Amino acid sequence: MLHFILERSLHIKHLRRHPENSLLAVIDMDKFKPINDRYGHLNGDRVLKVFVSIFRETLRETDIFGRLGGDEFAIIFRNCNLMEVTDILSRVQAKMKKVKITLADDAVSISASIGLTELYHEDQPFSLALARADQALYQVKQNGGGNFATNTAPAPT
Repeated sequence: MLHFILERSLHIKHLRRHPENSLLAVIDMDKFKPINDRYGHLNGDRVLKVFVSIFRETLRETDIFGRLGGDEFAIIFRNCNLMEVTDILSRVQAKMKKVKITLADDAVSISASIGLTELYHEDQPFSLALARADQALYQVKQNGGGNFATNTAPAPT
């Protein structure tokens, strides 16, 4: 988490000097609490590792990925437009649909709800961007999860 905090701060500073298209994704693993409750925290950790590995193998080297806490993660897509991010996240979602993790003779599926927003150099504090992405995330959650949505709010003034 500390690495992500440092990297996001550096990226916001970078945007001030060198504007580029950047997007922020806030990710919440769907139905993680029932997995932890039913199968225990060690198995919950196994599931989280698989979840994270899908993102890591799909993201670009320039993307900044980090854990916000619990089953919540974030990605800063650097120098990337919405269509490219949509393609990346579609591949992540497709990979998740194929994964079944065996826990106590049960096959557990994973999915993620993801909220997106553009990232601006005016996003000081960073919580402004997180709040926009969270709004999109909650929209996905209200619609059943397992998808992503974009908050297209303009830059803060």
